[in-house]
Amino acid sequence: MKLLTASWCSGESRRIHEHLFQGILPFWRDHGPDWEHGGLFTAFDNRSSSLRSHDKFIWSQGRALWLFVQLYRFTGDAAWKTLADHVYEFILFAAFDGPERCYFQVAADGEPIPDADGNLFPSTYVDCFVVLGLAAHGALLSCENSLSRAVALFRSIHRRLREGSFQTAPYPVPPGMDAHGVHMMVALCGTELYHALATKPGRGADSAFVREVVAGELTAIAKDFGTPSGPFREFRLLVPDSSMSKALILDYHNPGHTLESVGLLLQSRTIWGEIVPTKQLMAITLATLTRAWDGVAGGLFTFVPAEVGDPDTLFAPSTHAADPLDGHIMTTKILGDWSLKLWWVHAEAMYTVLALAIETDDPALLQWYERIRSYTLETFPHPEGTEWIQIRDRWGVPLDTVVALPVKDPFHIPRSFLGLLAMLDRSSLSDPE
Repeated sequence: MKLLTASWCSGESRRIHEHLFQGILPFWRDHGPDWEHGGLFTAFDNRSSSLRSHDKFIWSQGRALWLFVQLYRFTGDAAWKTLADHVYEFILFAAFDGPERCYFQVAADGEPIPDADGNLFPSTYVDCFVVLGLAAHGALLSCENSLSRAVALFRSIHRRLREGSFQTAPYPVPPGMDAHGVHMMVALCGTELYHALATKPGRGADSAFVREVVAGELTAIAKDFGTPSGPFREFRLLVPDSSMSKALILDYHNPGHTLESVGLLLQSRTIWGEIVPTKQLMAITLATLTRAWDGVAGGLFTFVPAEVGDPDTLFAPSTHAADPLDGHIMTTKILGDWSLKLWWVHAEAMYTVLALAIETDDPALLQWYERIRSYTLETFPHPEGTEWIQIRDRWGVPLDTVVALPVKDPFHIPRSFLGLLAMLDRSSLSDPE
């Protein structure tokens, strides 16, 4: 008899569905769309109480397009298709500088806005999220223009990755290093694009190209960033450099990224095979959760040291006074933010841990899932039901601060929860008790 029974899956599905469709999505349906200029407003503060700016990060527009397409797929409600088309039209109007790159930020009316250094294109992650959205739009709505634009942009992303010109704002990768997050993002958007292309006639060459690229990126995550202790590394040196031996960014883990990549590797097996065996993914996940769980206040830390020990001591600024990257934005962020409790880490953890629990029928994973879900749904939801208060200190107290970009956008929570619902519904049907 399976550990996760049909009745358990049905009850959990109801819980997740109610939270998503009553506590998260109404906020975006009611407050997100800019019906005057197009696109979605996302510059809300952490408490969802005010819109701080009408400017729009294209990063968020691509993610919103992906979500609204998925909601239309999941519910059949034409209101979500209307929102998807609304964001799609804004992306076509405002996002592109030619076919191969997208602006980072635009004003409400679509006018490009440079960053503090005058750069209009400081982040290739933007292009990845636009590919993600366009691929979903093209697949579900049979839009050839979406697919063609997604393919051209993905080929450009791959070329920049190969040439070493992949940009990673808001957190630049130090020279001579490679970042786990880059390969994860290319694999993520490439997986969506491959599924969109695979069944389309006349797209065989594009499909084969994307499939090969994604296989390489998934393999890179496993081989270049895997560690004996469990969690994936975040950065690696491209060539040995003894002067970097004390660099903190080579000596820490990002639990959210590790769990997100484990989920991606699980999802990829039907197409790309078992790049990392399930038992190893389970070991990585359990080690990551054990290292990241805050035994004092609950929840998952944002960052953990590679060395097993007390993070208060190992992340003390005095411990890293001789860091060769002292003052680099990532060094500062790790030392300052490691104990935060963030929405996206917990949402991604819920999805990956339950996916593995269903796959392996392992009681330890089910216990972890219930522990994380309980903490998450007790800690993050806004008491008035207006989305989540996404950024919390170690003790769960809301913080009025910025993580990555000054936005709140509809991505990690609904993406993970839609994935949970799909898994739970399949499991309840496959085990009728």
